[in-house]
Amino acid sequence: MLPKIAEVGKLWKDPELRFTPGGKAVCTLSLVFTKKKKTEAGGWVDDKTFWLRATVWDQQAENCAETLVKGDQILISGELYQREYEQNGEKKQSLELQVYDVGPILKWNSAKINRAERESRTAPADDPWASVPPPPLDTVEEPPF
Repeated sequence: MLPKIAEVGKLWKDPELRFTPGGKAVCTLSLVFTKKKKTEAGGWVDDKTFWLRATVWDQQAENCAETLVKGDQILISGELYQREYEQNGEKKQSLELQVYDVGPILKWNSAKINRAERESRTAPADDPWASVPPPPLDTVEEPPF
């Protein structure tokens, strides 16, 4: 099982969008995670820094490339894996992140959500709930919390 993470990071480069020969979108995000440490004077300084390359696929890849820019802080979740590759005849390894979800941090910025159009799907013919409409919102009770 591969480790899963959810963390706030910063883009240190603009997203790089490419397409596979089959036309599938893939976006590379170059991330930096920096731990801050409080000084005796009460200020903050960078303590430890971790660099990580992340890969986003399909429509989410295109959305990242259109939305994000260098310097943006993002919340990112995914699965870590070790990639092996060869460079100048030498075998190397890198730790990378296969992205599940990514979104902007709204602490210092705002964002406008542009919902993607989804193709409508019909319920299977044997679905007993397909013809039952949901109750009107004004008749739904408040949740118990």
